Amino acid sequence: MMSQLDAVNQMLLAIGSGVTTSITGNTNRDVAACRDILKRARVRVCSEGWNFNTEADIAMAPNPDTGEITLPGDTLHVDESSERYQADLDLIQRGSRLYNRDGNTYTFSKTVYIDRVFEMDWDDLPEVARHYIAAIAASEAVTFLDGETAGIQMAQQRLMSARRDMMSHETRNADLTIFDQDTTYNIRARRR
Repeated sequence: MMSQLDAVNQMLLAIGSGVTTSITGNTNRDVAACRDILKRARVRVCSEGWNFNTEADIAMAPNPDTGEITLPGDTLHVDESSERYQADLDLIQRGSRLYNRDGNTYTFSKTVYIDRVFEMDWDDLPEVARHYIAAIAASEAVTFLDGETAGIQMAQQRLMSARRDMMSHETRNADLTIFDQDTTYNIRARRR
C-alpha cells in the first residue's frame, strides 16, 4: 500500500530531489511543498465524487430549534437524492449548511434526502486512488517546482496511465447500468 511518505518521495524524485524519511515536523522546503501539493490533489480528486466516496440517499433531519441542516465536516458536495423525487427542492451546500435554492432558504420543515460526496483521509482511500493522486501531485510538483520539459512529459504520461486505472476501477465498482444515465433518470423521475 502506498503511504503518504511513498507519494512524497515519488514527487521528490520527480523533481530531482533526494528522498526523505519523514514528512512530519520540521522538514525542508521541497518536502513541505510536496506534502501540501499532495494534500490539495487528494481533496481535488475526492471532490470529483467517486463510487468510493459518495453516499446516496442519506436522510438529513433539520435541527428542531432552527430548522437548518448542518452537513458533516468532511462534506465536499451535495445534491438532492438521485433515488427519490422531492418536490420543491433544489439543494446545494453553502458553507457547512444545506440550502434550498428553490425556496431561497436554509430552513427546512422535514427530513430531506441527499447524495453526498465526502473527503477521505489518505489511509482510507483505495490503492488505485492513492496512485492516481500521487501521479497528479508528481505532475504538479514537476511543473511548479522543477519545470524541466522532459520531466513534465514523463509525469504527464504517468498521470494518464493512473487516470485510466482509476476510471477502470470506478467502472468495475460502480455497478453502472443504462438506468444510471441522467437522461434515463429524468424520464423515470417525471411526475405522472
